Amino acid sequence: MNTLTQGTAVAGLEAGSAVMCKEATEAVQDIYPNSIIAVTNHHVVGEQKNVMLNFHFSQTPFPASVLKVCPQFDLAFLHINTEQDEFKLANFDHSTQKLRPVELVEGGSILYAQNDSFTDVVSVGFPLGTAHQTITRGNVTAKDIMNGNVALYHDSLINPGNSGGALLHKGKLVGINTAIKNSGNVVSIATPFETVRSLFPFLKPSLRMTGMTPEAYRQLLSMYHVHVEPETIVQRFNDQSSVGFSTWFDEHCLNQPGSHTLLQNVLDNLHLNERLEVFGKEDLVKCTNCTRECSVKPSVIAPDRIVFKEHFSISTTIPIMDRLTQKYGAEGVVITDAKSHEPVTDGQLLVGINGRSLDNYGNFLDNGAPYFTAFKFYPGQQVRLNIASLDRRVQCVNYTYEQVSELPLIHAPQMTPFTPPAVLQIGGLKITQMNAAMAQASYPEYLKAPLNNKVVGVVVEVNSLCPEWNIQKIFPGHLLTEVNGQDMQGSLEQALEGAHFITFESRLTKIIKLV
Repeated sequence: MNTLTQGTAVAGLEAGSAVMCKEATEAVQDIYPNSIIAVTNHHVVGEQKNVMLNFHFSQTPFPASVLKVCPQFDLAFLHINTEQDEFKLANFDHSTQKLRPVELVEGGSILYAQNDSFTDVVSVGFPLGTAHQTITRGNVTAKDIMNGNVALYHDSLINPGNSGGALLHKGKLVGINTAIKNSGNVVSIATPFETVRSLFPFLKPSLRMTGMTPEAYRQLLSMYHVHVEPETIVQRFNDQSSVGFSTWFDEHCLNQPGSHTLLQNVLDNLHLNERLEVFGKEDLVKCTNCTRECSVKPSVIAPDRIVFKEHFSISTTIPIMDRLTQKYGAEGVVITDAKSHEPVTDGQLLVGINGRSLDNYGNFLDNGAPYFTAFKFYPGQQVRLNIASLDRRVQCVNYTYEQVSELPLIHAPQMTPFTPPAVLQIGGLKITQMNAAMAQASYPEYLKAPLNNKVVGVVVEVNSLCPEWNIQKIFPGHLLTEVNGQDMQGSLEQALEGAHFITFESRLTKIIKLV
């Protein structure tokens, strides 16, 4: 998978793997016909809207668009159009002169089954950017919690490039290989299929355009390169044409990759709010001989995001001293760090969920799974928290792990693509607002509440002759966190109005600069 770009140019090979998933494809087949949905890691695709793929049996590349990403679970879903010529060429079997039948991988479950320990598994992927698929075998060695999510440990060897690839058991997808730990012996880490499956209900598009099918709108956004909202562009087109934009797009652009020149010329013209008649005939033709030199401008639309509200944590109890079993019939745990949107408070005793009892570490007695699997594996579905009261009664509190209605500010710069990101000059420093891609790469703590809802600047460039570098030692990567000693509000530009002093931070230092 080639995903690493810089502007319109390829900056290098960001190798990764992906799995064509049967259940994910079926979840949206009524919305995206003639399509396949593949699963990979969010850290593999980053903020790219489009990536290039190839089969294990062919190095011929074909494009896919990034349909959805879930930064909290480090997962991404890719949309593959099986009607496009590139896909058919990559899938063509020269020995039979026919297209190969596409086999989608079916999901399976080994997590918290009675025999899940030491289950034999197979890792499939493209390690280290190799041109061909490799297969390694091993066993599940442990289950753990990483970044608030369940992770599978196994000893099937993987390397960078295996990220997003399949972890199989008896031919079924039981996990997505995600990372390795290399302290002493190498430990391979996979995201279980249960986590992948929990996102299927959220694959349907949240962005729609009146009059356009979801597939048509997806194709439009994959080549949408102008900083004007699509609704405005469509209205400008309709004001000038007797044929509606959706009808024109379906006839000239839908499922026609060679239309990129035509479409992007039209978008450029409407972006400038000029009339379509100014086009010469040479501007209104399709590309009939697409090559690597074709100047397709990258989409400015960030992948659609799946982001959930943060949930409460727990503290352990002490079985003999706390005597919770005698009082409530189960050990239970203490709720901590309850969020304002949740119907629980710090200090309450959680003894079970949906009638399933918990031990004093917050794991279910029936299968050993952590308490949060009862709702994180089934987001959007209501569960019953069994809360113990002081009078030795247990009451049920309805609880739902929900998607956020408004994205945290860390995602805002990428979810407003119609306004180019501002780069501010302060002395010899160039600063822009932190986005999710920056946080994912260098500041992961800003992906979680409460930091994910703060306005923060990132120093992206420093003049080597400026005093900010030579005297104060502010360098690229420093964060602009406060203005006049207060958190910033609104945008960077708004926050800096009336500034007397600003605060820069790194992991080791805090620097105040007078303005």
